[in-house]
Amino acid sequence: MELNDIYTGTSLHFDAALPKGSGEVETEEHSQSHSVSGSIVATPANDWAIIQKVLPQVTRPAPGAAKAFAVAYVPYIDGRIHYHEGTAAVLSDKYSGCLMAVYSDANKQRRVAHVPKSNNVDNDCIGEFRDYFDAHSTLAGAEKTKHVKTGHKLKHYFQPFVESRDADIQLGIIGKLIQEKMISEVYGFSVFGLVTARDDSCVSIWAVKPAKQPATGEMWHVLLVRKRQPLEDFKALVGKKNRAVKL
Repeated sequence: MELNDIYTGTSLHFDAALPKGSGEVETEEHSQSHSVSGSIVATPANDWAIIQKVLPQVTRPAPGAAKAFAVAYVPYIDGRIHYHEGTAAVLSDKYSGCLMAVYSDANKQRRVAHVPKSNNVDNDCIGEFRDYFDAHSTLAGAEKTKHVKTGHKLKHYFQPFVESRDADIQLGIIGKLIQEKMISEVYGFSVFGLVTARDDSCVSIWAVKPAKQPATGEMWHVLLVRKRQPLEDFKALVGKKNRAVKL
């Protein structure tokens, strides 16, 4: 799955329902990902007509042939850092300020993680994740040594959704989708993050899961696609508390 494959007017038709995450609020990073597959298809005409009402400024090229895809899917669970290890393109969803990070472990294995953000300190994983990396940790002395993961190297991260940039636009779109009866409540809308396999490009995908689903699998209509510039340091996040540090 690459950036050029996905644009407004296409839909992600997964072969099966996206797997749900598992586990409770817990420190540390956890390997949890699933291989998912499907096809990128033209959004069905009836639904595309509704999307054009919601986003009247958008157009789409003439629909092409369906394009098959296979990605690693990392499910979101509040208060848990989930990651995929390997070279595949990685997709995750339910972004509302969380990070999507690309890094490597001591064995130089690529990892892509969903790092949850929360207003509840015990569930906010960003400070803990930052302090895994020796070059970026805000801790010192024995406390730093305890929490740094030797050999971990950050490549970059991004936020598929940033409240100050995106919240007003998102609320407007959700309101119109409910008004047009494409969805009945806010959870029919989601912000996905994609890290590509070829060059770890970072992509934000806003999508809607229509109330009327296909007979098989699960479908999400793409509303907006934006390539995002990743960050290579945590200067903007130095104030985040490490929940794993006991006071």
